[in-house]
Formats: sequence, structure tokens, C-alpha cells
Amino acid sequence: MGIWSPKEGVMNPKVAETLLQLATMAYFISMVGYALFLFNQKAMVQKFSLIAISAAVAGHLASMVVYTLSLGHFPIQNLQQSLSMAAFALGAMFLFFRVKFDL
Repeated sequence: MGIWSPKEGVMNPKVAETLLQLATMAYFISMVGYALFLFNQKAMVQKFSLIAISAAVAGHLASMVVYTLSLGHFPIQNLQQSLSMAAFALGAMFLFFRVKFDL
């Protein structure tokens, strides 16, 4: 049993769940920041929110990679995993358009 085993090392579903929970908290912090920016319109709030959503998308991607390596298949087998993938896609598309068009 090595690092790629689901029962040992850092490549296991528990680590992926923890990464996903951290990403969820970062998504929430970003949402609160953008809600504040809606009424406040300060550049610092927007920058903080952008950093938070970037961290969330990166953590979410890391979680999906760990799931894939530990389980041996892409994590889109049930409703929870499918919705998680949709959330990741939305976050990644937001970052893409934010950078590409300087929104």
C-alpha cells in the first residue's frame, strides 16, 4: 500500500472531503464579499472577494483531483458529485470571464 491507496497517505477521500469543505467556506466568504461590494463599491472588497473565489476554485480543483486519484474514477457518479462539478464549472467560468474581459 502506497500513497495512492485510498486507506493510506494523503490521497484518500477524507482529505478530499476536507479540501471541499475548505473550498465551500471560501465560496461563502467570497459570496459575502461580493454582496458587500454590491452596496459598498470599494475596490478592496472586490479584490478580497476575487482572492477568496480564486482560492475556492483552486481548493475545489484539488479536491476533485484527490477524489479522482484515490477512487480511480472521476467524481461525477452521484447527485452530490454532479452538483459539485457544476459549482466548480460556474466558479471557473466566473474567473475566466473576470480575467479575460477585466470585469
